[in-house]
Formats: sequence, structure tokens, C-alpha cells
Amino acid sequence: MISEERIRELVEKSLQSSASFIAGVRITSANRITVLLDNDLQGISISDCVEVSRSVEAGLNRDEEDFELEVSSAGIGEPFLIARQYKKNLGKQVQVLTREGKKITGKLVEASDNGIVVEEKYKERLEGKKKRQIVVQQNNLDFENIKETKLVLSF
Repeated sequence: MISEERIRELVEKSLQSSASFIAGVRITSANRITVLLDNDLQGISISDCVEVSRSVEAGLNRDEEDFELEVSSAGIGEPFLIARQYKKNLGKQVQVLTREGKKITGKLVEASDNGIVVEEKYKERLEGKKKRQIVVQQNNLDFENIKETKLVLSF
């Protein structure tokens, strides 16, 4: 079976001079390889995917081991896979699903190597007030407590 380390090495070599990075690599037991790319500055183009695909195929030998290769962008609806994706999306609306099953929707205000801070706004009736007031809550979440985080698209 082809190793993930080998695929990562080939992809990183191909991406050396760009702002693109590896968001994820999956390899099945049948050697179906999926490489997900992201970019700090812009989206991933088809030509980016083609370039990486050709580089990976050139580094592998089909005569030794057959494989299927798919290279694509991490996608708008896909969950974040690495800390770098969180840092790239600072200031944007995200929806976080915690391991306990709680959904938190708000602005991603901070991202570190250990976790994130999501600013959640909601209306609540406060004591002594007739109208509901907007309450701002900072949610500090460690990556180990996050099941999934996705970008919220607003139109």
C-alpha cells in the first residue's frame, strides 16, 4: 500500500513555491488516494489540482502498485481539517459542532495551534429589561473538543 507520508512528500514538493497547502490526505486499502488542497490567499484552481496530480503521478510507479488519484480543493461545504484552515478564516462566520453535540454559530475571532475562540451573539431577556437584549459570548474551544467546524455561507 502507498503510504500517506510518501503522498504528502510529493504534494509538498509540488506546492513549495505557492500559498497552497495540504488540507488532508486519505488513502484507502485499495490505493484510492484523495488529496485535499487549500490556499491562504485565494481558492484552488483546476490548474493547481492538475499540477499537483501530475507531480504525484510522476513520483509513483503504476507498474509496482496500481492506484487511483483524486486531487481537489477542500471545498466550501467541507469541514475544516487542520489548524491552518481556522487561521485562514479568521473573522468569518463558522458553525462548530462539539463532541458533546452542541452547535455554536458565530464569528471566528481567534485561532491557535490548540484551539479557537468563537464569538456568539444571541438575544436574551435580561432581568429588569422589557426587550430582549443582544448578548455576546466568547466560546473558547480546544481542538480535542471539536467534532466538526464548517464555514457558514451567507447570501
